[in-house]
Amino acid sequence: MTATMAPIGVTAGDRVRHPTRTEWGIGQVVRVDASRVVVFFVEAGTKTISLQHARLTILDPRPKHPLLDRLDPDAAGGHAYRSMTRSVEGFLQDYPGGFYGDHYLRTERGYKVEAHELAAPSTLNTRRAPAGRLTIGCCVSPTI
Repeated sequence: MTATMAPIGVTAGDRVRHPTRTEWGIGQVVRVDASRVVVFFVEAGTKTISLQHARLTILDPRPKHPLLDRLDPDAAGGHAYRSMTRSVEGFLQDYPGGFYGDHYLRTERGYKVEAHELAAPSTLNTRRAPAGRLTIGCCVSPTI
């Protein structure tokens, strides 16, 4: 893949990188006017960039990306975006033990398992295993 610097030569749909904000990752140009460009970056969301101050790097050939390949240009500028990396970091900050940590099991999972047991005890082979573990079929969940 080659890259070319473009002061104003970008068009909607181009895949680009910011020359100094590499942590933003790959982006797709959503809208261009005479002096600014709106770009949706995978790791940073939507950014409006002055073309006087930042010369975007156009990626050629246009690389594929699962998120950008499905990007709706009209929606890209109107919604808050949080990258997968930031979402995982936020989740782990709220639930340090992840899906198996005590806090997650107590606040997010436990009451749902109990509700399921009350609502549909006969639909699954569900029973309480020793030490507060839930058995569903052949699988045992962590302690709730």
